[in-house]
Amino acid sequence: MCISLLYFYAKQSVTEAAYMNIAGFTYKGTQRLTQQDAILINGQLLIEGNLEQTGQTTVSCFVADGVASSTDGAFAAQFVLNAVQSLQWEDWDKAMQQLREVNTRLINENHTKAGDTATTLAGCVFTGTEWLIFSAGDSEVYLIRNNKLMPLVRSHNESPHIIGKRYPGLSAEKIHEIASNTISSYFGGTAPMLKFDVDWKRRLALPAINGIQNEDKLLICSDGLFKSVSQTSLLNTLQIQARLEGVCDKLRRLSELNGAPDNVSAVFVEMTR
Repeated sequence: MCISLLYFYAKQSVTEAAYMNIAGFTYKGTQRLTQQDAILINGQLLIEGNLEQTGQTTVSCFVADGVASSTDGAFAAQFVLNAVQSLQWEDWDKAMQQLREVNTRLINENHTKAGDTATTLAGCVFTGTEWLIFSAGDSEVYLIRNNKLMPLVRSHNESPHIIGKRYPGLSAEKIHEIASNTISSYFGGTAPMLKFDVDWKRRLALPAINGIQNEDKLLICSDGLFKSVSQTSLLNTLQIQARLEGVCDKLRRLSELNGAPDNVSAVFVEMTR
């Protein structure tokens, strides 16, 4: 199996004192037999439930979504999240090299155990002066401003063209269904092929975004979130709930009411000054 890990990276320098409120949740859902998501919020690993932190001056938040088709996606998600806690984010090049090493260690674990565990990873880091935002796989990062969701990274799903060539004779509808559920970038698997792809068009410094501003929110989520909750419902919840913890409680309940066919995870980071 050939694995391509694509990273999308945005960097913004910050000179004003900034404080962040953070809240996140992860939920097995109603139809999955196991929980293969996990979240990491400033060093605290969470496999099920809610977590809130307020008045933070630095941020290190991640969502890992274990690949359901692998032998143990939960192991892969927790393996990668435990490893990223020790990364040195002040040196981006060094952090990228350390991520390559994390991927290699996971693949070696798979060889030892004859497995193929794999996971996506999305996250944001604020060092106190700079934001770093990235994603590998189909976990996502959004900027929320003026009641709008703006994607900061792109899902790494297989293209319908490649699926069509791989499975000739399938209908267009079936090809698109398979493509939307097949990721082309993730940690782990059985063969090392790690590639970092910097998407400069999505930098936070673009005029359309103009950096992260006071009262902006970042959303990091697994793909299961919007399988259960519409973007409109999420934005409405943010307007109604005064605290991010309340937003997480409401979104978890909405996910459950809507059937939650997949594991659901989300982390919100709110900028305040």
